[in-house]
Amino acid sequence: MPELPEVETTRRSFAERIEGATVRAVRLGKPLRWPLGCDPASLQGRRVGRATRRGKYLWLPLDAGGLLLHLGMSGSLAFGEGAVPPGAHDHFDLVTDRGMLRLTDPRRFGAVVWSSAIDQPPAATLLGGLGLEGLGLEGLGLEGLGLDIDKDASPLRTDPAASKQTWQDRAVEQAQELDIRGFRVTRLPSITAMGSATVSVSFFARMPDNEYRIVWSDEVTTDPATVSPEDIKRVAQDPQVQQIMKFADALSVGQNANEALRFGAAVQLNLNEANTHFLEFIQRHTRSLDGSMIVIPSH
Repeated sequence: MPELPEVETTRRSFAERIEGATVRAVRLGKPLRWPLGCDPASLQGRRVGRATRRGKYLWLPLDAGGLLLHLGMSGSLAFGEGAVPPGAHDHFDLVTDRGMLRLTDPRRFGAVVWSSAIDQPPAATLLGGLGLEGLGLEGLGLEGLGLDIDKDASPLRTDPAASKQTWQDRAVEQAQELDIRGFRVTRLPSITAMGSATVSVSFFARMPDNEYRIVWSDEVTTDPATVSPEDIKRVAQDPQVQQIMKFADALSVGQNANEALRFGAAVQLNLNEANTHFLEFIQRHTRSLDGSMIVIPSH
């Protein structure tokens, strides 16, 4: 699944090139997760604005309304000048006078949805449940951190002698490439080793010496056996999960799938609790998201 830095990299790959372009045509392939929501022909002649990102969604404004895009689990966006014939997994083309933006999505869990505005349904509905922005928290003034943090904390860098990178190293490398001052990393448990479901969350900040350090972390564990039927039902209502369960039943592995569903519900509960803890951290140590300072106590 494309992660947050990959989605931001995708946005940057075409945002400047497509800005100001005029839509000439729209081609739809096989159905994606949600329908487009408008007649493709109605987008012809629209002028494209500057692409922005909210979470893992990309918003492509037009001079009337806009398109909300999500890459799903296997999607990718590419912008090119040539009109290359679509392949089997190319399900959306936005053809402009400057080139074509194409969504390729083998599993078709991605989406392109038209909305009259980003603060109006369906865009507002899809974005409404998102938490704090994970990248580019400029308002937190994270470059000023360090005075009240343990100064003996080790920077998160790869040991040149090590044969493998840690997940922390990979996250820091992506943050350095995107010039991000603060970011949050969530580690999910592997479904191949189902037991107690533990979610670990860490918030990294770039210090004045340009090294990244963890300034907040949390770990939440839930025994899947204690998950309520209501929580399992909420997870089962997800369209992606429903499709997976159909495959599982067809393969006569429904019992294993039900165990995985219970495990997934436990993970979701942990994510919700970790998100709540993170919001409490932000509210305790920042005056507002557009403030100029964040203070981390040394105790």
